Amino acid sequence: RCKSIVTDILHSAGEPRSEALGSIDARTFIDDLTKAWQDAHPSARLESRSDAVGGVAVLADPALRQAIWNLLENAGDVSPQQVCLAATQEAGMLVLSVRDRGPGFSPTMLQHFGQPYQSSKGAGHGVGLFLVVTVARRLGGRVETTNLNGGGAVVRLLVPLAHTQEMEA
Repeated sequence: RCKSIVTDILHSAGEPRSEALGSIDARTFIDDLTKAWQDAHPSARLESRSDAVGGVAVLADPALRQAIWNLLENAGDVSPQQVCLAATQEAGMLVLSVRDRGPGFSPTMLQHFGQPYQSSKGAGHGVGLFLVVTVARRLGGRVETTNLNGGGAVVRLLVPLAHTQEMEA
């Protein structure tokens, strides 16, 4: 499964934003993704907030879906009792914030965030966050990370909104 994901994302990593992909209502995109993730992780507690992005469009890119999935997987690994995905918009960007109540990122992880094979999980891990950063950059966005006071972390994935007239929802 991992090899397939990596192959698909890396295959499209060098491609420019494609108009052929079309766009989708951001709230629908987030709601569908969180439902699928919750169905795959019935014992995890996922709180999703997407009301603030109804009526705005995002590029319907499978790599973006996988990037958000990777963030939810990582948050669920360290904090299955509470994961939160909040979608907002900020200066023409869709902002997807994934928050957990785990131990947070080590200073080394924060310094090397998104570099391949940087992981607190040991050898053979560390590709997921690299792919998140790669997808964000390919789409013209970025990733921000912050540790929370009292424990936990927030990873913010920011990607440009699509033009509303292109929306095919």
